[in-house]
Amino acid sequence: MEWDALKIKRLFIDEDTTAILSIPLLIYLSQDRVIWHHNKDGIYTVKSGYHLVINEKKERLQPNHNASWNHRVLVDWKWLWEMKLPNKLKVFFWKLLWNGLPTGEELNKRLNTSHLCPHCNQIENNLHLFFKFHFAERVWFASPLSIRSNNIQGEQFKEVWEVLIANLKEVDSSGKCTQLFMFLMWAIWKARNFKVFKEKEWLEINVPSMRLGQIRRKACPNHCIRINYDGAINVAYKFGTVAFVARNNNGTILDSKAAVFRGIWDLGVMEFLDLLEAMRWSIQKGWQSVFFEGDAVRITQSANSGFCYLATGWGICQDIWRLKHSLKETHFGWIERKSNREAHKEATEEKKIFLR
Repeated sequence: MEWDALKIKRLFIDEDTTAILSIPLLIYLSQDRVIWHHNKDGIYTVKSGYHLVINEKKERLQPNHNASWNHRVLVDWKWLWEMKLPNKLKVFFWKLLWNGLPTGEELNKRLNTSHLCPHCNQIENNLHLFFKFHFAERVWFASPLSIRSNNIQGEQFKEVWEVLIANLKEVDSSGKCTQLFMFLMWAIWKARNFKVFKEKEWLEINVPSMRLGQIRRKACPNHCIRINYDGAINVAYKFGTVAFVARNNNGTILDSKAAVFRGIWDLGVMEFLDLLEAMRWSIQKGWQSVFFEGDAVRITQSANSGFCYLATGWGICQDIWRLKHSLKETHFGWIERKSNREAHKEATEEKKIFLR
């Protein structure tokens, strides 16, 4: 199903046309609902309302008061000190959240120097160091958490920190994902120092935390077809691609498919569409006992829990849960990025073909 793009372009201005075409068409009609757009899951909480009010007040404060105010209201210090982490890591995060690490930006403020990022010669602040420079991006993407840090929204490190920690707590109540997240941040800091003081660069394989806290891959029943799914987006040209690879219980590839979605380039929405389209493909092929695997932890969590973590993906989640009943047996599992290469390759190739 697709929008009648020509008709929409005739009836609406360009801005509205782009917004409409970016909305995926659903299989089933779902009731509209009121969402709280200050939370990704669309659900109002007293905490989010409190932070909204505090942040509005914060904006009216003098700039030199912003940092300390932000730290007082957003950091759950009790939670940090109770984390199952070595004490040196707890002290490290305490310093980090008080802007106490000697990053280039902090050294320039205090010593009137001109330090830049040792890897790329850009301004080195906490957000750049831990999420935006190329080594950090590769570490997050290749890790069991499969975080695409280059797509993280937010201009302040503390905002990004709060959102990521909240999401990790939601995905894994055991705390293992959060623990791994913090070990990886510590490793990125060590890699940075290795470059500064020894003038040598780490590779992802040098990060010991990549092997810690692995999220266990769920076993696929022998009688099920295993379908690996993945997607890709192109923000500049405003489209996304999905791809699926089906295997039998011996690992032999049975079939594969890829498709393009024009006008949809939101990463979170595309990840849900990956799974939905994989399910529709399975039904078309007549496969009734299927194990669906993707490398986005939160999508698997949403499919299994019946709770959608992303408000903009809620309608697609409804379709996923309903389509589940159209199959005889359905399982949703998580797979590491490196084990999902075939589906990722198909999605990337489809993107290249579309751009030709």
